[in-house]
Amino acid sequence: MDDRFVWYGASINVNDKTLLLTSRVGKKASFSFARARQNQLTLDGEMESHKIHMELRLVEPTNFLLVSRGFHWTQESAFNR
Repeated sequence: MDDRFVWYGASINVNDKTLLLTSRVGKKASFSFARARQNQLTLDGEMESHKIHMELRLVEPTNFLLVSRGFHWTQESAFNR
């Protein structure tokens, strides 16, 4: 990992439950996905010769600090200290 960003296009096949990612330079990654629960998504696949297993869960937007606390252009003091 070298902090570079690589943009990928995504192609999702809901019937086969597959996700295909393709970069601008032709690199590809394929994943199968499953939803055990309504708020959970599991991805299994391979990307650049690495096996990958991801478990993602949905977070309610109201739990994000920017939404719950509100946005402030300026602050009198640091919020996170």
